[in-house]
Amino acid sequence: MKYIFVAAILPFLLYSCNIKEVRKKSVVIDLGKKQEIALSDIVTQVRILPLIVKEANLFGNIRDICFMGDTVYVLDDITASISAFDVNTGQLTRQVCHRGSGPNEYVNPTALASDADNLYLLDMPTRHIIVYDRELNPVETVSLSFSALDFIATGGGFFLQNLIRQDTLNKVVCTDKKGAVVESYLPFPDIKDGPGDYQGGAGKRFVKTVEGKIFFTEAFSNHIFVFDHTGSALFRRLDFIHHNPPSNVVVNHIPDLPEQSYALCEHFFVCGESFIFSFLKDMERYYCFYKPSEGVQKVGRVKFENDGLPFFPRWQQGETLVGVCYYEDIKDRINMNEYTGMQLDTDQLEDELNLLLFYDIAPL
Repeated sequence: MKYIFVAAILPFLLYSCNIKEVRKKSVVIDLGKKQEIALSDIVTQVRILPLIVKEANLFGNIRDICFMGDTVYVLDDITASISAFDVNTGQLTRQVCHRGSGPNEYVNPTALASDADNLYLLDMPTRHIIVYDRELNPVETVSLSFSALDFIATGGGFFLQNLIRQDTLNKVVCTDKKGAVVESYLPFPDIKDGPGDYQGGAGKRFVKTVEGKIFFTEAFSNHIFVFDHTGSALFRRLDFIHHNPPSNVVVNHIPDLPEQSYALCEHFFVCGESFIFSFLKDMERYYCFYKPSEGVQKVGRVKFENDGLPFFPRWQQGETLVGVCYYEDIKDRINMNEYTGMQLDTDQLEDELNLLLFYDIAPL
């Protein structure tokens, strides 16, 4: 009889343990306590890098950036060009556009990544990763067996965001440098030909810390996962209390998303012992500054004051966050030369000049 009793209660014990584990990893964000956050309260320094180009080399919209040594590489969303800039001066050193259907060419690139030796470009339609050297000379093309929207280089290969469901692959796929699948993680919902198939979403999905840990934020979800040599694990779940998406809504298929009052994480950053979550609610952008040892420190919108700079980081370089804006957005608010460390003739700067903003985050 006692064995029957143990067998009967075992599922409940396992369920209870699972609930406790999820709660332990939950970050409770109370939007009722949101505040206006001054940039000076969260940032110790901002540096501006103007991306200086000749008129013939103008590009339209920055899709992605990555760094290698003293160079920042910029992928343009409109021209599909890759531009290399000196990270100290902002001067354009090299620009290429290899759009086409020939060897080492691409159709619609969606992301950049780099390691110590090479730059990598992800071309979603062709299922290719094109490898470049530091001078933007194409080295080889790596073929994938699946479509991917975002990725990160690991040194020994890649972690990629699988765009569309396949029977044998999950949402995150690990490959070697030749594109062969090593492992895949995070199963798709058990819905065939349903709304859970597509893994889209704005923003970078992967973050790699200076220690080498890799984090992944699921598109249109409030779950953040961490990967290491043992596999994947839930790192944190963002709990917005009354503003979480309904439990019966499939991730990545929230109908009429802009009209809903759900809070959804879009970007995630790691700065030392601090974690920063950027999320949207009612078309407004909010930030949560979190320290695991002490809990949530600040929640709210970062003020864009008349004499200040915008705070909208999209990328991370080491422990510095990086955003972008146009010169016209800030030209009447600040003294450009104070933030660039250069002596620029600001009267000669075009309003459409792209500026990279480097934010050094203050310890929480």
